[in-house]
Amino acid sequence: MNDTSAAHRKPDVSVRDAWRLLSGYWRSDDGRIGWVLVLVIPAIYALMVYLGLMLNRLNGDMFDALDDRQAGVFWRVLLVKAGIMAAWVAAFAIVERLVQVLQMRWRTWMNARFVDRWLDRKAYYRIDRSGAIDNPDQRLSDDMLKLTVKGLELGFEFLHQMGKFVVFSGVLWGLSRDIVFKIGDTLIDIPGLAVFVFVFFCLASTGLVEWLGRPLLRARYRQHACEGDYRFGLVRLRENVEPVALYAGERAEKRRLDGAFGAIRRNWRDVVRHTFGVNLSMQGSNQAVQIVPWLLVAGAYFAGSLTLGGLMRFTQACNDTRIALLWFIQNYSELADVRAALARLCEMDRVLDADESPHDIQVTESRDDVLRTRRLVLECPDGRALSEPASIDIQPGSRSVIVGPSGCGKSTFLLSLAGLWPHGRGRVEMPAGQRSMFIPQRPYVPIGTLKDALCYPGQSDDFDDGACAEVLRACRMEHYADRLGETAHWSKRLSPGEQQRLAFGRVLLQKPDIVFLDESTSALDSDNERRMYTLIRERLPGCTVVSVAHRESVREMHQRTLDFTQAAEAPA
Repeated sequence: MNDTSAAHRKPDVSVRDAWRLLSGYWRSDDGRIGWVLVLVIPAIYALMVYLGLMLNRLNGDMFDALDDRQAGVFWRVLLVKAGIMAAWVAAFAIVERLVQVLQMRWRTWMNARFVDRWLDRKAYYRIDRSGAIDNPDQRLSDDMLKLTVKGLELGFEFLHQMGKFVVFSGVLWGLSRDIVFKIGDTLIDIPGLAVFVFVFFCLASTGLVEWLGRPLLRARYRQHACEGDYRFGLVRLRENVEPVALYAGERAEKRRLDGAFGAIRRNWRDVVRHTFGVNLSMQGSNQAVQIVPWLLVAGAYFAGSLTLGGLMRFTQACNDTRIALLWFIQNYSELADVRAALARLCEMDRVLDADESPHDIQVTESRDDVLRTRRLVLECPDGRALSEPASIDIQPGSRSVIVGPSGCGKSTFLLSLAGLWPHGRGRVEMPAGQRSMFIPQRPYVPIGTLKDALCYPGQSDDFDDGACAEVLRACRMEHYADRLGETAHWSKRLSPGEQQRLAFGRVLLQKPDIVFLDESTSALDSDNERRMYTLIRERLPGCTVVSVAHRESVREMHQRTLDFTQAAEAPA
C-alpha cells in the first residue's frame, strides 16, 4: 500500500500554493473561454436575483390584493408573476448548463497538466518509491473531481447568495422603517434594525460553526487517505487473484483488508463526533433565525403600521437573507470536502514540482557508441553497499550477461543504467542517440487489443498488421496471429511464458539499439529461451544485449559474463 502515514498529515494549504493551483487555468490559452464564462455566469445569476426581487414585490401586491379582496388586481399580478417565474426557470437552466461546461473545461485542463507532469521524467516512479504522497490515483480522480466540479458549483452559488444578500438586505432596510417599538410612552425607531439583527446573528453562527468545524476538516482529509488505502488494497487483490488463490491467502488478505477498513472505521468516529457538533450548531442556528422575523415584525403588523403584503415581503426577504448569510453553514460539510481535496492536490502539486531525488550516480552521454560505467558503486537507500566499484565497457553489438547471487544488485544495475536508481556513486555513460528497451521479468501488458499490447510502448498504428502477425509466429505464438484486433485483459489471458515471448516480439518490432533483459526468459523452457535469443541475434545483429540471469543456459548465448559477485569481468 501507499505510505499510510500520509493519512495523519495535517491538511495545510498556504495561500501561495492555493493561488498557484487555482489560477493556472485562468492564465492558460483555454482560460480565455473560461473568463468569458466567468463573466457570463454571474451576469445570469444577477438577472436571477433581480427576478427574485420582482417576485418579492409582486408577492406583496398579491397579498395586499387578497387582504383588500381585489380579484382583478390579484389575477393580473399572478399572471405577471407566472411570466417572471418562467424567465427565472429558463435563466436557471442556462446558467447550470454553462457552469457544467466550465467545470469540464477546467477539469480537462487540470487533468492534462497533472497527468503530464506525473508521467514526465518518470515522476510517478519517483513518487511511488519515495512514498512522498499517498494514492496519487485518488488525487487525480476523486479529489480533482471535487475541486473542479463541486468547487466551482459552490463558488458560483456563494456569489449568487451574496448577491441576494445585498439586494434583499436593501429590501429589509426599507421595510424596517415601518417597524416601531413602543416602550412606555416612547416610540423607538431604529433604521435597518432587521439587517443588523440578521447580520449579527448569522455571522456569530458562522464563526461558531467554523470553530467547531476545523477538526472536521482534518478528519475528512484523513478519511480521503484511509479510503484510498482501502481501495488500493482491493485493487491489488483483484490484480493478483491467481497467486492469492494458489497460496490460499484468503485469511491473510482478509486480515490486511480488515486492517485497512479498521483505519476507516477509527477515523470515521472522529468524522461523526465532529460532524455532530457542526450539525447541532448549523441546525440550531437555522431554526432559531426563522423566529427572528416574526419577533421583529409582528408588533408593527398588529399595530396597523404594516400591511399584510408588507408582512409577506418582509418575511420572504428575511428568508432569502437568512439563506444567503447561513450559506456557509449549510454547505460546511461539502466545503470541508472541497478544502480537503484542495489540500491534497496542492500537496501533489508541490511534490511534482520538487526537484528529483539527488542522483549520486551520474548518467551522461558517452563520446562514442560504447556503454560504460566508471567506478560505479550501487547502494541501498539506507547507504549499505550492494557492489564493489565497477568499471565496465560494453561494446556496440555485444552480448553480455550479468550473473551473481540473489540480492547482489544485478537488477539494480539495470535500473541505474536507466537513470532510475539514484543511490550510489560513480558514472554511467550511455551512447548518445541510441534507443534502448528494458524488458523486466514480468512484462507490463496493457488492457486493449492484442496489437496494442504487442506494440507497447509504441503506437499500434505505426506497425503493419502483417509484420505484427509475423512476429507473433516467429515467437511461437501463431495461434494469436489472427487475433490482433481482439480486446481483452491480456495479462490475465496470456500465461507468464506467453507474456515473456510477447515482450521479445516487442523488441523485434521496435528494433532498439540496446536491449536490457532482466531475467526475461525465467518462465520459458530451454528451447523457447534459446529461440528468443536466437531471434534477436539473427534479426538485430547490431543490437547490444545486456541480460540478467541465473541459468547456465543463458550464459552460453552471450559472448561474455559480468560476475557481480565481485563486479569484475570474466570471460564466457
